[in-house]
Amino acid sequence: MDNRLIEKIQNYKIDRINKLIPLVYSLKNANKREIGLIAQEVQKVEPLLVSTGSNGILVIDYEQLTVVLLSYIQQMDDRLTAIENNLKQEKAKKNAKL
Repeated sequence: MDNRLIEKIQNYKIDRINKLIPLVYSLKNANKREIGLIAQEVQKVEPLLVSTGSNGILVIDYEQLTVVLLSYIQQMDDRLTAIENNLKQEKAKKNAKL
């Protein structure tokens, strides 16, 4: 989004993304199998990703879900970096004792 059009900007972090369970399913009255998420389950984790259509059916905004997944990947990368740094420090301490 063009930052000239937005306000009230804040960082986004989510730690419940692993509660979303990808599924393979078939829609009622259709033989086509799809991969996706259950809207009610997504709504419990992140309500901003789900809207209600004019017919009352819940709809997942998969485009915004991509941004949520990016945020989660960044969080996991930060955690991995911290773990790697801790391991390096522990290894250096161990080598210093030898």
